[in-house]
Amino acid sequence: MHSIPKSHLTGVAWPGFAGPTDVHVLALLHQLEYTQWWPAERLLEMQLLQIQLLAGHVANNVPFYKERLQPIVGLPAGKLTIDTFRQLPVLTRSDAQQFGPQLITQNLPRDHGRMIDVKTSGSSGQPLLAKATGVTGVFFRSLGLRFHFWHRRDFSGTNVAIRTSHGVPNGLRPGSWADCYPSGPTYQFDLALPVSELFRQLMEVEPQYLQTHPSLLRFLVLESLEQGRQPEKLREVRTFGEVLEPEVRSLCHQHWGVPVANNYSCTEAGILGLQCPTSGDLHVQSESVMLEVVDSDNNPCLPGETGRVILTVLHNFAFPMIRYETGDLAEVGNPCSCGRGLPVLKRIAGRVRHMIRLPNGEKVIPAYLTSSIVAVAPIRQYQLTQKSLHQFEAKLVTVRELTTDEEAALSKVFDKSMGHSFNYDFVYVDRIPPLANGKYELYRSNLN
Repeated sequence: MHSIPKSHLTGVAWPGFAGPTDVHVLALLHQLEYTQWWPAERLLEMQLLQIQLLAGHVANNVPFYKERLQPIVGLPAGKLTIDTFRQLPVLTRSDAQQFGPQLITQNLPRDHGRMIDVKTSGSSGQPLLAKATGVTGVFFRSLGLRFHFWHRRDFSGTNVAIRTSHGVPNGLRPGSWADCYPSGPTYQFDLALPVSELFRQLMEVEPQYLQTHPSLLRFLVLESLEQGRQPEKLREVRTFGEVLEPEVRSLCHQHWGVPVANNYSCTEAGILGLQCPTSGDLHVQSESVMLEVVDSDNNPCLPGETGRVILTVLHNFAFPMIRYETGDLAEVGNPCSCGRGLPVLKRIAGRVRHMIRLPNGEKVIPAYLTSSIVAVAPIRQYQLTQKSLHQFEAKLVTVRELTTDEEAALSKVFDKSMGHSFNYDFVYVDRIPPLANGKYELYRSNLN
């Protein structure tokens, strides 16, 4: 790994003299190297202190919060407790949509930089326009570097990112894939391209690192198996933007022989969790966000329990998200064996919209059984959409149309993934495009 930051000083290569913006990123990264080892109690103490500072500004400058924050704004510095904080109402996504302009600060501190529009994709059916600042951008960059350092990536390697293009042409990109540091070449490919074409481009570049969505990684490995070849120089895959199922991790390790490192984030709040290099669990990025996992009664979940994710972004003074419900579900983990005090998430169980409804009214998150599915029939892509309590539409991209027996066997695999028997209308298509944000949804329900 390169350890010398890029120098912005003429005639000086070593030691690296970072530029004005990079200085903030590297200074924050230096602090993160220490704070990750703080005990959980110390991290919580500092989070609550920061929340008091945030609330003091927000109550006076953000109309939506003026009444909501009254229970805590009058407290002496350092006297906010977690129990008092949890009495604040939850900010739903519907709230954020409905009252959006009232959530924007009327007076952003000058040294926080300019406000930047952040548009979420609306893949939940609820698009949202939020705001970020120069400060939140520094946190995003520093946490990205923390992820690189945790996993000891070699910045001299070639990196390929497959994501939504937003009009950026395919191919070699200028600059570095390792913020503040020199790196090997970085390529970006458009997620909207057919999987076969993306795999061809991946094989042509032969990178050491690949960054993409878990669902596309699944399709790339299956394409690799079908073609009987694989990227030989690949060292690691980084995933983001979706649930990383254990099966996808296993597919990549088994057939490509490389590990998968996961990044849990959301557009409106930035990086929320990074995969621990020791345990493989996700560490909440407590220096940037307070993340609660609560049950149906809004009580904190214990290790082993799954609940709704509630966020408070600690340094966004432009569009404050205080106890914001993301729509994600997460399982709380035990303290990590690595020794870091950062809270642990065992897994992200999926977004609420990924649940399907059983005829008895219960909601379940289907298991992903790709290995069983491709063993039944030559399927390249699939997507299940629940139309009623008993009926699903099954979109399939296949090498050929399936036989009646294959459709029946496939129905049984789908039933197994959902723990119940359903009826399936099979629809054959040339491809299943990603959503506007580049994500694929394998299971969807029109009933939630």
